[in-house]
Amino acid sequence: MEQPRKAVVVTGFGPFGEHTVNASWIAVQELEKLGLGDSVDLHVYEIPVEYQTVQRLIPALWEKHSPQSHGRSAFVHVPPLGKPYNADQLGRALRAIIEEMLDLLEQSEGKINYCHKH
Repeated sequence: MEQPRKAVVVTGFGPFGEHTVNASWIAVQELEKLGLGDSVDLHVYEIPVEYQTVQRLIPALWEKHSPQSHGRSAFVHVPPLGKPYNADQLGRALRAIIEEMLDLLEQSEGKINYCHKH
């Protein structure tokens, strides 16, 4: 039986202060190139570094895509580009982190479903 597709929303921040390029958005763009496999719909967005925009935009994205993260999310701190990791390495690290989180979600949901059968 084919598993249902999963939706994953990943955001990166835009430029701020003296940073004309934000490493988080570079990492997300690299992740988009790599993908998360055929069973995952990956949606990526660049978010301005502005509290009110984040407060408005994130709930709208959750409403639009209904991601796996079910109101759950994670903040991943990304080091500056080249200090020491390049764009490809940042993208691969982000993919590994998200794949691990998806595995953990699947395990916890499996346990919840198993408990409800009794």
